[in-house]
Amino acid sequence: MITSFRLRLFVATAAIVAVVLLVVMATGWSRVMDFETERLDARLCSEAKRLAMEHFPADELPRLEVDMVKKLRLGSAKQLMLYFESQSSGHRYRSVHWDDTVALDRLHWVSVADLENLTQPGDPRGESNHPPNAECERASFWSNDAHWHVVRSLIAGATGVVAANITAPIAEIRSALLNALGVEIPVSLVLIALGAWVLSALTMKPVNRLRQSMKGVTPMALDQRLSADGEDHEFAELIHTYNTMLERLEGSFLQASRFSADAAHELKTPLTILRGRIEQIIRKTEDPDARSALSDLQDEVDRLSAITRKLLLLSHADAGRLDVNLASVDLTEMLNAVVSDIPMMAEDRRLTFSIAYGLTMTGDDVLLKQLFNNLVSNAVRYSQAGGLIDVCAKRGVLGTEIIFCNSCQPIAEEERRHLFDRFYRGDRAHTRSVDGHGLGLSLAREIAKVHGGHLSLMPSRDTEVRMKLVLPHP
Repeated sequence: MITSFRLRLFVATAAIVAVVLLVVMATGWSRVMDFETERLDARLCSEAKRLAMEHFPADELPRLEVDMVKKLRLGSAKQLMLYFESQSSGHRYRSVHWDDTVALDRLHWVSVADLENLTQPGDPRGESNHPPNAECERASFWSNDAHWHVVRSLIAGATGVVAANITAPIAEIRSALLNALGVEIPVSLVLIALGAWVLSALTMKPVNRLRQSMKGVTPMALDQRLSADGEDHEFAELIHTYNTMLERLEGSFLQASRFSADAAHELKTPLTILRGRIEQIIRKTEDPDARSALSDLQDEVDRLSAITRKLLLLSHADAGRLDVNLASVDLTEMLNAVVSDIPMMAEDRRLTFSIAYGLTMTGDDVLLKQLFNNLVSNAVRYSQAGGLIDVCAKRGVLGTEIIFCNSCQPIAEEERRHLFDRFYRGDRAHTRSVDGHGLGLSLAREIAKVHGGHLSLMPSRDTEVRMKLVLPHP
């Protein structure tokens, strides 16, 4: 199945033009063959009139046959039959190659008065002193598996009959046409292909412009618009629709981004106050049950504060306003520090790591530490007791490559496609007892992106998660 629209357009255009060309060629072939057959019948008519009018004696027939064979472009005298009969003199004779099985009276004769006029002016075979009202009759028959055309003319009581085997003339015409088509068809196919390709290219030009513009649509470039000047009416409408859609999308995105940022910002202050008040109450309360309940509330406040901070960072990243304080960062040291905290977070996990020396880059150390902490926390949170956590960092061709791997309960392929979605936490049956809010991986990817890097999920078996982080060289 062809999946390229331009290729389908090219094939459809070429096919339509090729079909039209074949129809024209077939029709032209038929008309040429009919015309040449008519011309042959006209020559036969001319020779039949000459035979009837000039009363050739029988001993002149061999010379007459040679002359007619040349004029009719026949292969030999065997492809020609002559018959003459005069009612006034009673003379009757026929050529030596006449087929005795041919009964002239049984043939279906068609009277054609203007048959001889088909010959071109100035053609010697068309020049004649025959009476203007002289008529020819033509018929056809098969003899010895050959197709014959026969024409007879009646002039002043004399009958001249000339029959020719049309196999050789028709074969000559067919050969000439095939030779011509042998050159014209390849040239025509090449021209059809070039024309179809140019047509498809011209048709795809505005579509390509639209496609390139769509590729450039990012949260930071929603204000771009396409110009419809000089475009055809249909494509101008398409571009106008696209610009209208982009305008609505820009408005909705800005509104959502502004709402997220404003909401996160407005929540920071009351959550800080709430945390402070809970801490004060905990210090003044002597009741153990009340202190435990207040500690649980404090944990929930901390969780809301973490969500608020991450939402604020994500909203800034979406709007392209995430502040990045660039400085030289020692990735080796930072990764070693993050990895060293894993045993304290999960004592029952098996930890392996391989971090190359001298890994550095230019970036924001706070955001990068947040990135690494999110990935490590995700690996610890979703790994099983006794499971493996592996961190490998090395210098690659495109930048520093860091792979975070952890064992886990089986994760379906459908769930894996949503791991970077915001607030997505997979199968609730697996994660309801796991702390988290589904923003860590989304934020990690945005931090990697703002540093010119990329975070992706690597293929692995269903009981393992592999995250690959690529950060650019300094």
